[in-house]
Amino acid sequence: RQMCIRDRPYMEKAYSLSGKKKGRIAYFLGVLYFKLGYIEKSRKLFGSLKDIGQAGVFYYLSIIEAKENNYEGAIKIIRMGLRNFKENPLLLKSAYEIYLKAGKIKMAKEYLMQLKRILKKK
Repeated sequence: RQMCIRDRPYMEKAYSLSGKKKGRIAYFLGVLYFKLGYIEKSRKLFGSLKDIGQAGVFYYLSIIEAKENNYEGAIKIIRMGLRNFKENPLLLKSAYEIYLKAGKIKMAKEYLMQLKRILKKK
């Protein structure tokens, strides 16, 4: 079952009871905030989770920046994520889309080629 607005109070309480520790509860609460449109809450929470070893943190942070037309910020974040998770298809796809939206076609094509190469391996 996908998370929905009804889950928000339970997720927030679980996060609070965890002592606001970094981990899965915090990550999923950030995803829930993003899906519900609470962008600032999502950005703040994901911003505190960059060191938890979860590629999705960089994915969501980059998407938030791109949605606000801050492509340079989105590129910076996605590249940071790719330094940690070199062959992550989600991050490569996001990099492709962000570079494309930023009008950086050559870089977009490079990430698309990397993504295709990775997908062929699996």
